[in-house]
Parts: sequence; structure tokens; C-alpha cells
Amino acid sequence: MKNWTKEQIKAALPITCDELLALGVPLSAINAGEMHGALKSVGPWGIPVSYRALCMSVVWTPEAHQRFTAERESETAYGMRTLSKVRQSGHQLEGRVSVGGKSVRGFTSSQLFELPTGKLIEVATIYACL
Repeated sequence: MKNWTKEQIKAALPITCDELLALGVPLSAINAGEMHGALKSVGPWGIPVSYRALCMSVVWTPEAHQRFTAERESETAYGMRTLSKVRQSGHQLEGRVSVGGKSVRGFTSSQLFELPTGKLIEVATIYACL
């Protein structure tokens, strides 16, 4: 698990290569600069049943204290998780993801990370709604 505070949060979250590896991002994805989620589908129509990616959550700044709209107070990465009971909603998937032994609502997205060398890595994510 990795946490970022309000002061650390920028467009790309700062992280080291070792921290990304500990979260389950493979070295090949780090070298390539991107990691896609793993979608499992069934049937001839490719109906999605599960999606595996890096799970994250965000704590939003209370509206009264925001300098901007949708300002993030903190962000947490939990590691690789699987989104289940998947249903497609436009360009994203929604479903249930387990965080801390509790099943919560989640949706697919992506997050940009920045290594100390300045290299950017786009990682597929599941945002847990805590």
C-alpha cells in the first residue's frame, strides 16, 4: 500500500520503481511506460465478467476548503485487485472490488505515475469508492 498526501499529489503521482513493483506492476510494463488492465470476458459477444488492475482510492477535500473544483486531499494505492460483478457504463466498467476485506463499488480509470528519473508510466486502475 502506498499513500500520497495533498502536497505530493500532482498530475503524475511520484513513485519509485521498487514501489511500483511492490504494488504488482510488472517490470515489463514499467519499461514500456504503460500497463493495461486484464479483462476477462465470456461468450461470443465478449461479455465482461471481471477486470484486474491496480486498485486506488481518493479522499476529496471538503468543498468549503477547496481552492479548485475536485481537489484531492490524499490518494492511496492498494495493489492489484479484481473488479467483479462487472457492467459496462459507456467507456468504463463498474462493479465491486474488495478493499480491506470489504466489498465496495469501483470503476475503471487510469493514473499517471512519475519515476524519480522523470519517466512517466500510465497504469490502468480500479478506483474504489470508500
